[in-house]
Amino acid sequence: MNPILPRPARVETERRLRIAVILLISFFWLPPAAWGEEKITVEIEGVEGALLENVQAYLSLEEPPSPLTESTLRRFYRQAPEEIHQALQALGYYQPRIDSELTRAEERWVARFKIDPGPPVRVARIDLTVTGEGRGDSAFDELLAEIPLREGETFHHGEYERTKEMLQNLAAERGYFDARFMTHRAAVDLVKNEAAVEIGFDTGSRYRLGEVRFKQEEPAFDPRFLARFVPFEPGEPYHADQILALNSLLVNSAYFARVDLRPLREEAADHTVPIEVTAIARKQYALSIGLGYGTDTGPRAILGWDNHRVNEWGHRFSSELELSVLRQSLTADYQIPLRRPATDKVDLQAGIQREETETAESRLAKIGVSRSVLRGSRWIETLFLNYQSETFEVGGEVGHSRLILPGVTWTRTLADGSLNPRRGSRVSFTVRGTDEVLFSDIRLLQSEVRAKIIRPVRSSGRILLRGEFGWTSVSNFNDLPVSLRFFAGGDRSVRGYGYNTLGPENESGEVIGGRYLATGSVEYDYRIAEQWGVALFYDIGNAANDWDLNPQDSVGVGGRWYSPVGPIRVDLAYALDRPGFALRVHINMGPDL
Repeated sequence: MNPILPRPARVETERRLRIAVILLISFFWLPPAAWGEEKITVEIEGVEGALLENVQAYLSLEEPPSPLTESTLRRFYRQAPEEIHQALQALGYYQPRIDSELTRAEERWVARFKIDPGPPVRVARIDLTVTGEGRGDSAFDELLAEIPLREGETFHHGEYERTKEMLQNLAAERGYFDARFMTHRAAVDLVKNEAAVEIGFDTGSRYRLGEVRFKQEEPAFDPRFLARFVPFEPGEPYHADQILALNSLLVNSAYFARVDLRPLREEAADHTVPIEVTAIARKQYALSIGLGYGTDTGPRAILGWDNHRVNEWGHRFSSELELSVLRQSLTADYQIPLRRPATDKVDLQAGIQREETETAESRLAKIGVSRSVLRGSRWIETLFLNYQSETFEVGGEVGHSRLILPGVTWTRTLADGSLNPRRGSRVSFTVRGTDEVLFSDIRLLQSEVRAKIIRPVRSSGRILLRGEFGWTSVSNFNDLPVSLRFFAGGDRSVRGYGYNTLGPENESGEVIGGRYLATGSVEYDYRIAEQWGVALFYDIGNAANDWDLNPQDSVGVGGRWYSPVGPIRVDLAYALDRPGFALRVHINMGPDL
């Protein structure tokens, strides 16, 4: 049972509770000035640039705690000369003269520091030696030529520490895991204002790459297939770039949802380090639905179905249905990876397509096989053999062709980013041909060159250069199917003109396509915000049946939205060679390369 207080006692208790509540509220809600917080301004004279920035970084008074009391302020002021001395010494000024003053002005304190940094300490001698197996490694010779410390320059403690860090980083990168400093000191002579630097670095023995052990949460792939991704042989000298290359090959293969690599240094034997790879396979099946719009195609929908691993040897199957006003197609691809699965593969392909443009109509069925391999370190070579049957109508003429078409394509893509590169290029060369002896309806030899180059302009701009060239030799041009004729005009050709509306015309003025093609474009993009940009462009080109191309050109402006799935472009183009034409809007999306 709780005791009942007499009334006077209860009144006194309630009064004390109210006072406590008021004090608590005052503590949390009254402004800091109400509890006596001090304010301070710091003024520094005599130094500028890096010296001033370092002094400010060292001074406790520059970032005092809150609330700042007078006692804390005075303590920080007393220790300020020593902090300034340390800040200047770090940059090579060992004998500064510091005058300080602390005054009160109205409602704030003012701390003034007048600094004479004195003469700098110069580096008189650098004695840097590398011993161990690294002594014969050219990478260390190159590093020694690039160290930031230089004789005759001001001694900078940060550069001294950075030199040691560069040695340690290079050793770790190249597998000198037992590397250590035998000596590392900087002797400063304050009489001569000189510093003598001595660094002795023993790399020890260089480790070698060992076996690669793959761990899978589920046995999705045969270990022998995974071993094909490894870009090095066991026993090669260790280099971190080889580990990064293996990681990149696995991640970019699209087989895995997650990849983790770990050198097992604790299990190293005879200076050989095994590598452990934990690879988690992505889901086997994927259904994708995409909606889009392009001026060339109009609204479009894409339905895709993929089997990312038909079997444990990495075979894949993909299919895609595309529906748009201009084009309807259904394609299927069965992919078989080869010795280097990241780049080498065989594709078995089949598809049907119907396309109807302003100038032609085509119904195409195709089956084929291709083999892609990496040549050198950059070029992908694709040998292909296709059979295609096409019914077409162009310029009022109806035709049908059956072709067995072998060919080869060489492609090289370089970029510093996959979606919105600041610097990059893509070049492709294609040669294809056939003859009646191959049971084709025509004799044909055709080549195409496509190139696009992107270069940065200062911090926010880019120049994009694009070119496309084509050449055809054919026994009878009228029998050449629409899919192999050259046309110009459209979102990715000469803007300002409709899709495939440029080219040779028949007697009725209808565009029928040509043997030759030459188009080019110069574009300047400027990013005005993180996800937005504007563009200016000039396009020129045409298709023709002789080398008198009669090029058509256009100019325009555009807007860019750098979306998470790639840039979306909206361009307003004007056809210079057709006065009176209305401005044409072009909308398209996709990667720049």
